[in-house]
Amino acid sequence: MNKTLVWLLALVVCAWTPLAAAQAYPSKPIKLIVPYPPGGNTDIVARIFGAKLSERLGQPIVYDNRGGAAGRIGAGVAAKSPADGYTLVIGDLGTLVIASFADPNLQYSPMKDFAPISLVTSVSIVVTANPDFPVNTFPEFLARARANPGKLTYATGGAGGPGHLAFEMLRSMAKIDIVHVPYKGGAPAIVDTIGGRVDVLVDGSAFGQLKGGKLKALAVTGPRLPALPDVPGIGDRCRASISPTGGASSRPPARRPRPWRA
Repeated sequence: MNKTLVWLLALVVCAWTPLAAAQAYPSKPIKLIVPYPPGGNTDIVARIFGAKLSERLGQPIVYDNRGGAAGRIGAGVAAKSPADGYTLVIGDLGTLVIASFADPNLQYSPMKDFAPISLVTSVSIVVTANPDFPVNTFPEFLARARANPGKLTYATGGAGGPGHLAFEMLRSMAKIDIVHVPYKGGAPAIVDTIGGRVDVLVDGSAFGQLKGGKLKALAVTGPRLPALPDVPGIGDRCRASISPTGGASSRPPARRPRPWRA
C-alpha cells in the first residue's frame, strides 16, 4: 500500500476519534457512498479508507456504490442524505469541480451541500492501451490519430469526468480527431480496453492491469510517477501538455450537526 496514502488515511481517522468519543459517536454503522461502480480507483481508495475508519471508530462501514454520470448520481444521493454524520461520500475532481461547469442541471451544489473532512489521496491519470495496440509511445499515438482522423477511440470512466476533460483538452491542443467512449466508471472501461473494444483508456485505475501485463502505459497526464518510472509525462515528449490529477476526499452532507465541525 502506498505509504503516503496510509499516512493520509491515519490522519483523517485520528482527527475524528477524539471528537467522536466526546460526542458518543458513532453508535451505529456508517454508510460510505462511492459514486462509481466497484473495481475502479475511487472504489479501491474508498475500501482502504473505510477499513481504517472502521478500525478506529469501532463500527462497520457500509459501502454503497452508486455509479453513473461521472459520479454525479452518487454525489446527488449523498447530498440528499440526512446530515447526521452517518453518511459520507468520496468526492473527487469530477463530482466536486468539473460537474458544476459541465452539467447545467446538476442536482446538488458542491459548495453548499457538502463539507470537507480531509483529502484522502490524489490519483494521476494514465493513458493505457491493449498490448496488441500498434503504438508504444504517446508521440506514436498522436501520429496514428492524425493519420486516421475520427477512427481511434478513447475510453473514460464517464462523460464530464477528469479523464474526459483531460483528453478533450489534449484533443484541442494537439489538433486530433478521436472519439470519446464514456463508461459508468473505470472498471468497465478497463474491461473493454483489455478486450480491444476501445483503443486507449484514460483513467487512473489500471495499475493492477499494467503490472499484470494486460495493459501497457503510453503516458501519464502529469509528472512521472514513482510507481511507473519508465512512463513519461505527456509534456515530456510532445508540446501538448496537460496535468490534471484526480483527488479523492471524504465529505458528509454540509448540514451535519455542529459536533462534526473540527
